[in-house]
Amino acid sequence: MSEEAKNWFSKSGPVMTLFVLAAWIPLAAYGAPEKTSPAQKTEVGTKTAVTPPGDLTPEMVVSLRSAISPAVSPDGKRVVYVLQTPRTSNEELGKARKEIWMRDLDPGESGNGRQWTAGPSDESPAFSPEGTWVGFLGTRGGKDSKAQVYLMPAVGGGEPRQLTRAKAGVSSFAWSPDGKRLAWLAKEPKSDEREAKEKKGEDWEVVDRAFQRSRLWVGGVEGKNEKQIPIGELSAFELDWSPDGKVIAFTAADTPSIDDSYMRKRLYVVPVDGAGEARSVWDPKAKLGSPRWNPEGTKIAINAGADTHDPSAGILFVVDPADGTATNLTKRWDGTVGELIWNISGRIDFTAAKGIRNVAASVAAGAGDVSVRVDGPIDISHLAASKDVKFFVASASRFDHPRELYQIPLDGKAARRLTSSNPELDVIHFAKPEAVKWKAQDGLEIEGVLYRPDLVKGPAPLVVEVHGGPESIYTDGWTTGYLPCTQLLTRRGFAILLPNYRGSTGRGVDYGKADQKDLGGKEFEDVLAGIDELAKQGIVDPKRVGMMGGSYGGYFSGLAATRYTDRFRAAIPFAGVHDWESFLGTTEIPTENELVHWNLDCLDETPLCWDRSPVSSAKRSKTATLITHGLSDPRVPPSQSRELYWALRKSGSPVELVVYPRELHGLTERAHQLDHIQRVIDWMEKYVQNAR
Repeated sequence: MSEEAKNWFSKSGPVMTLFVLAAWIPLAAYGAPEKTSPAQKTEVGTKTAVTPPGDLTPEMVVSLRSAISPAVSPDGKRVVYVLQTPRTSNEELGKARKEIWMRDLDPGESGNGRQWTAGPSDESPAFSPEGTWVGFLGTRGGKDSKAQVYLMPAVGGGEPRQLTRAKAGVSSFAWSPDGKRLAWLAKEPKSDEREAKEKKGEDWEVVDRAFQRSRLWVGGVEGKNEKQIPIGELSAFELDWSPDGKVIAFTAADTPSIDDSYMRKRLYVVPVDGAGEARSVWDPKAKLGSPRWNPEGTKIAINAGADTHDPSAGILFVVDPADGTATNLTKRWDGTVGELIWNISGRIDFTAAKGIRNVAASVAAGAGDVSVRVDGPIDISHLAASKDVKFFVASASRFDHPRELYQIPLDGKAARRLTSSNPELDVIHFAKPEAVKWKAQDGLEIEGVLYRPDLVKGPAPLVVEVHGGPESIYTDGWTTGYLPCTQLLTRRGFAILLPNYRGSTGRGVDYGKADQKDLGGKEFEDVLAGIDELAKQGIVDPKRVGMMGGSYGGYFSGLAATRYTDRFRAAIPFAGVHDWESFLGTTEIPTENELVHWNLDCLDETPLCWDRSPVSSAKRSKTATLITHGLSDPRVPPSQSRELYWALRKSGSPVELVVYPRELHGLTERAHQLDHIQRVIDWMEKYVQNAR
C-alpha cells in the first residue's frame, strides 16, 4: 500500500494471451563513476587484492551507506548532508545511524567532507538564511528519547545546542527568512493525569478519540520567546514561512491519523504574531504535498492529486492564498511531481517520476511547458539548490551504487559526483539495466526495467520484482537490498524484470488510475504480457519464473502463488494483502484503500474483492511460497500473511511463513535484512533455477 513520503516503499482476471512487443530500448551506456579520493583509492586498492571483481555479497548489501538530505549553504560554497550507515552486527538493535556531514563545493575539493555530528540519529539539516547556523533534528539520550531541534555554528562546527524540549518530540522545522526564529511541529504530550493512570495500568484507549495532534510552535534562535501558534483543533503536517516572516503556510487535517494524513489534508495560513486565526485557503479534496511560498509572498506552490480518487499528489498547483484559486501548472505533462523549489527566477523546480527514472524538472510559475533539467544517468531522490539557482545538489543513485551526492550545473555542463560512501563497490561488476516497453492486451503500453544475467547462454530463469504502492515506480537506479535483491540475483544466473504496471506513477493521472475497480486484473496481466514477450524473444524460460515484492508487490506475489499459480514456480510475498475484506477492518489506511486503490467499498462489492483475494484461490496452488512479514506492521497487519499461510497449507505445495519481531512495514534491523536476503536467494535457486 502507499507509503509515507520518506519511506523507501521508500506502496487479477484470466491469463493473457501472447501480446505484441512495442519496443525493447537498451539504455545508453553509463560512464564509470568519478574516481574516489586518494585515501579512498588506497582503501579500495587494498580491498581489490582480496575481493575478486563481481563479488557482491549479502553482507555487503546490508552494510551499504547512503548520502541523503543535502542542503546548500546560502553562499553556494558548501553542502551539508546526512550519511546513513547501517548498524553493525556488534551494535545494539535498531535502525541505521544518521550523522551530519559537511563538504566544500570547491571544484578542486575531493573526498566526502568532514563528519559534523556523531549521531546516532541526526537528520534534516538546514542552513539558516544568513548561513550562520545549521539546524537539524537529533534524537539523543537513549531509546525513549524524542527528536528535538539542535543548532550548531555553520563554520567550525562544535557541540550542538539543543533548542527545543518538546516532550513528545519534533517532526519537522523551518527557518524564518531573517534567520532569527524557527518554526517547528511537535506532537501534543500526554497529560500528567493520563501518564499517572497508565502507570497504574489504566491504559485502555478509545479508538479514534485519544489523538495527540501535531501543533505549530515558533521560537527564537537563543531559545527565547517560544510560543505555540493557535491552529484550533487541527493536526499540522508540513510548513513554510512567507518571505516577510509574518505568515506560515501549513497543511493540516482534523486528526493526526495516517489515513487523514493521506486523504484529508487542507492548506492553511496563519499569522505568526497570533493576531488572527488559522485560515483554510485550499481544500483539493485529494492527496496533498508540501507548501512553498514564492519569493514575493503572494502565491503558494504545492503538489496535490487531481481529485479524491487520484492515487498520488503528483500535480503541481499554484494557490493564491487571498482568494483560494488554484492553477494547475502540469496538466499537460504526464510525470508525477515530488519535491518543490520556488526559485528567484520565477520558475518552480521539482523532482518528478517520469517513465523509469526520477528526474529534476522545471516550469514557469505563470504557465507553460515543463522542461526536464536532469534526466539521467542518475536517479534523483532529493534536490537542493544554491540561492542563486545556478546549480543543484542532488541525492541520487545509479544501478551501480546507492544514493550519493551530485553537483549539477544548470549551464549544460556534466554533473560532478561529490561523495563516494561505498568505495568497495568501485571494484564490483554490475549488470546493466535496459529500458523495456511492451503492449498489453488492450493496447496499453507498459514500461519496465530488465536486467540480464552474465554468463548465461539460452533462456534464463526469471524473477519478477514487483513494486509496492501501487502508486510507485521502479527505476534504473539502485534496486538491491533485502527486497528487491536485483544485483544479487543476476550474478546467480537470474534475469530480473521490474515492471511498472498500470497504476504506477510517472505516467500521469489516467495511467495511475487505470487499475481502479480492477485490482489484480489487467494490472497483473500487464506483467504476464511482459513475461510472454521476454520468453518469445528467447531471453527467459517461461517454465522457470518466480515473483517477489513487498506491500502491494506482496499482494501481487500472493496472486502469483494462487490465482496465477500455473505461471509461477515460486513466490515470495512480503507484507502483502491477501484478504481484502479482513484487511479493510484492520489496516491504518481504510479510507485510502477505498478511495484511491480500489475506488469502491469492498463491503459493497464482496464477490469481486473476494475473487481478487489470494486466499480465495489458495487451495489450488502449485507454487512454492515463502511468506514474510514484520510482526508489528500497522499498515498491512501480519494477520494477512497468516491467513495466506494457513490457506496454502491445504494445497500441499511448499509453504513457509517467517515473521520478524519489532519490524513495521519494512525491515530495518541488520540481522533481519540479512536473513531475508539469504532466504530469497535460497528459495529462488531451489524452486525456480533448479526446477525441471
